[in-house]
Amino acid sequence: MLLLLSLCLSYQGLYDAFYITRPSVYTGILFFALLFAPLDFFMGLIMHSLSRRNEYEADRYAVTVTGDSVAMISALKKLAADNLTNLTPHPMYVFLNYSHPPMPERVRPSRAMRRIKPLPENGNHWISIKKRGPEASFLILSVTPAEIRDDSPKQFLKRVARL
Repeated sequence: MLLLLSLCLSYQGLYDAFYITRPSVYTGILFFALLFAPLDFFMGLIMHSLSRRNEYEADRYAVTVTGDSVAMISALKKLAADNLTNLTPHPMYVFLNYSHPPMPERVRPSRAMRRIKPLPENGNHWISIKKRGPEASFLILSVTPAEIRDDSPKQFLKRVARL
């Protein structure tokens, strides 16, 4: 962003295009604002999409660690009520403006995950995501990191397939 600002401040061709004979910092900032707006719009779409994906992953992680999807759903409902959240926003508005998924879309995958045993405190267990997306399912392995290091990748996959 600062690189683009410095280019707008120092590029003489930009000033010539608007018939400005004496370049100034103020006109350079104005040109930067005009030229950066479309770029910011498209960068915002990408950042919102990444943020929504990360929220889905954070929700799955919370349900996996606690083992209780009911508590997660209850917390999401309380947040939605406290913040007066729109529960049914238009999908295009969500795509353009929301950095977090709407509450019903966050609850749906949590409901799909049944009650699972929480991960132990020692952190020696691993979680493998079978597929990506809001309704991804989890495979919880009772395997220590040492066992994974000792296995070849083929042996590890065979052991996982047997579970």
